[in-house]
Amino acid sequence: TTHSIIRYAINVVRVIRFGNYIQFFRLYKESPGLCKCFLRTIVDSFRYQTLLKALKGFKPTSPGVDVFQRILGFDTLEESLTYLVNCGVVLSEDCSVVLTKESTNVSSPNLNKKHKNATRTMNAGVIHGTF
Repeated sequence: TTHSIIRYAINVVRVIRFGNYIQFFRLYKESPGLCKCFLRTIVDSFRYQTLLKALKGFKPTSPGVDVFQRILGFDTLEESLTYLVNCGVVLSEDCSVVLTKESTNVSSPNLNKKHKNATRTMNAGVIHGTF
């Protein structure tokens, strides 16, 4: 019903304003109708901000990747690992623990992807003589 969607939207706004990252990803997963499409536009940014705060908050301890899976709202451990690696997070040798003290050079995976694509394009242009 319309009232439940409005109630849902108010909850999302409240969660975002107060920075309740875990609740945001719960709401994202259970979003009704087209609400998920709207939230998809901010989920990457919110996830990255969550990662930065979690790394800072857990320092100097080294929590398991499963903890980050829950905090970042991923369904599988594989998704979590891929995201963490793409962000430049340092993991233990067996990839089960996040090394927060060593994870100092973390960046958004979207920025990394754009940078890699720009570099690839520039390199292709240099090779083909268009730059």
